[in-house]
Amino acid sequence: AILTTLSEDDITGYPFVIKKVGYGIGSRKLEARINGLRIMEIELDEQSSRKVVDIIETDIDDENPEVIAALMDELRIKGVCDVTLEQIQMKKGRPGFRLTVVAPKGIDHEIANTLFSHSSTIGARSNEAKRFILPRESVTVSTRWGEVAAKKINRPNGVEIVPEYDACKKIAAANGVSIREVMQEVRYNARQNPS
Repeated sequence: AILTTLSEDDITGYPFVIKKVGYGIGSRKLEARINGLRIMEIELDEQSSRKVVDIIETDIDDENPEVIAALMDELRIKGVCDVTLEQIQMKKGRPGFRLTVVAPKGIDHEIANTLFSHSSTIGARSNEAKRFILPRESVTVSTRWGEVAAKKINRPNGVEIVPEYDACKKIAAANGVSIREVMQEVRYNARQNPS
């Protein structure tokens, strides 16, 4: 009971650094196993991309889609990691939506209350999940129209520069070009001038 209380999480399969190790051997002889205990104090590797999140889901079949769109915006304001919506077939053949929210650990009650306050749903499910995230940082890339915001993502096989949609949309509108053209130039210029 003490060990499970002191252990914060399951770290199976994740990189960590061992800080201290302790051993203890009991005096009672056991038939099936050694009466011993090993305890390690560890620290997760700072570069680890491991995150524990809550997945909150609800199924809705009696709500205006515009209300659901507003709910998704409200959830993003609350700082959730992701919000997705998919069409599903519900009981009695009714079409409906499954709203899935990926949220930082520990705010699932707040998210559920938001679902209840901003939609017609009367129930939600919450499960803990492990989330893997690639290291990323915000960068800017020079184009003929000026600096454009992008994300620099460190993939296992190299670096990828992904233009930010909103930044490209703004540049495209201001210069009378397509968003696609702006995005292509951001990617091209990033390959020509890697940093």
